[in-house]
Amino acid sequence: MSARLICFLLLAVAFLAAAQPSGNLTYGQLGAAQILPEWQNVGVYLPWLNSSSKPGSVKPMRKSLLYCRNGLDIFAYAFPIVKPPSMTLKEASDLFLALRDDLNVGYTLVGNFQDLSGVPYTHKDYKERLDPCLKWKTDFLAHWKRDNYDAYVHNISATALYTRPKSELSKDFWRHVAGEPTETLSGLANVAYLCAGQLADAASDYATMHALEDIWETKYHTLFHDYRKLLRAISFVGETYPAIWLTGVKPTQFATIDKAYDTFGNVNDLVAEYTYYKGKGDKKEEAKKKEAIVKAWKALRQWLDSVDFKAMLGQLDADLIPHSP
Repeated sequence: MSARLICFLLLAVAFLAAAQPSGNLTYGQLGAAQILPEWQNVGVYLPWLNSSSKPGSVKPMRKSLLYCRNGLDIFAYAFPIVKPPSMTLKEASDLFLALRDDLNVGYTLVGNFQDLSGVPYTHKDYKERLDPCLKWKTDFLAHWKRDNYDAYVHNISATALYTRPKSELSKDFWRHVAGEPTETLSGLANVAYLCAGQLADAASDYATMHALEDIWETKYHTLFHDYRKLLRAISFVGETYPAIWLTGVKPTQFATIDKAYDTFGNVNDLVAEYTYYKGKGDKKEEAKKKEAIVKAWKALRQWLDSVDFKAMLGQLDADLIPHSP
């Protein structure tokens, strides 16, 4: 059984325990129903990361970090602003930021290690990418930190909302949304409001993304990768909360978004391989990967045009449940 399916089952149980329809849950109640199972999954999967881990085996563990981080991002306004204890991340102004940063660092490090699965790595490569992951894991699981994080996650508010600067929020979720959750809207309506902002971002950035060339260059790859991450965030929100759509589940549209995300990922894997061979000074493989990137990126953009991807984003926006604050 997949980790995400387990999360969905636990989410359903939480809804039943609330003894009310999900549409009547507050923003914070909906958040608790999602985040608490995701947080438990992090603890279940972290032991998978050890000194004998293989790059191709860490994907489920990495996903658990992503899903928990996504939950924090969606329900950021339901978490109180609490000053971290002196032993935790000193640069963070509150525990929310400390925890999110910790999850993000782990997700990034494990992803860097996972990238080796596509190349013929050496033992030196292996150690250079795995050792930082293990160091992060040891630090993350330190009792003083884990206990503070655990208490904080369980302290999500069912009713109160806490204002945070947009600059502290994820650009894939609330940062670029004009407003913020309100107590007058249900939890689902607040999530629909978030998704409307995400869809508007994706539509607005579409032309810039489509016009990118030389995406192996850092400045262009960043924009390429940011668009991919935004698609992932839209997919997560829209598929985790199908009740935000007026006409219910959207299998066709989200199959298209998921295919786009996966295909962006395939191109991104080529960029990672190109970067690896360039760093090794292997000119022949570097040139082969660059040629493969050009071909794959052209094919992806042609496919996006063929399915009228930008128009589909607009159609999804029009089908969201009422969500005006």
